[in-house]
Amino acid sequence: MVHGAGKRVSSRGQLRASLEKAEGCLLSTHSLVVSLVGSLVVSLVCSLVGSLVGSLVCSLVGSLVCSLVVSLVVSLVVSLVVSLVCSLVCSLVVSLVGSLVCSLVVSLVVSLVCSLVGSLVVSLVVSLVGSLVCSLVVSLVVSLVGSLVGSLVVSLVVSLVGSLVGSLVCRE
Repeated sequence: MVHGAGKRVSSRGQLRASLEKAEGCLLSTHSLVVSLVGSLVVSLVCSLVGSLVGSLVCSLVGSLVCSLVVSLVVSLVVSLVVSLVCSLVCSLVVSLVGSLVCSLVVSLVVSLVCSLVGSLVVSLVVSLVGSLVCSLVVSLVVSLVGSLVGSLVVSLVVSLVGSLVGSLVCRE
C-alpha cells in the first residue's frame, strides 16, 4: 500500500512538472508570437510611414525643383527673346533713321549746292548778258550819235564853206 501511495505521489509530481513545462512552453510560444506580431506591425507601420514621408518629400522636392527649373528656363527664354527683339528693333530703327538722316542731309546738300551754283550761274549769265547788252547799246548809241554828229558837222562845214565860197565868187 505504501508502495502504491508513493507511486501516486511521484506520478503527481511528474504530472505537475510536465504541466509546468507545458505552461513554460506556452508562455515562451506566446512571447514569440507577440514579439513576431509586434515586429511585423512595427515594420509595417515603419515602412508605411517611411514610404509616405518619402513620397511626400520626393513630391515636394520634385515639384520645387521642377518649378525652379521651369522658371529658370522660362526666364532665360524670355530674356533671350526680349534681347533679340530689342536688338532687331534697335538695328531697324537705327538703320531707318540713319537712311532718313542721310537722305535728308544729301538732299539738303544737293539743294544748297544747286541753289548756290544756280545763283552763281544766273548772276554770271546776267552780268555777262548785261555787260554785252550794255556794250552793244553804248557802241550803237556812240556810233549813231557819232554818225549823226559827224554828218551834221560835215553838212554845217560844207554849207559854211559853200556859202563863204559862194559869197567870195559873187564879190569878184
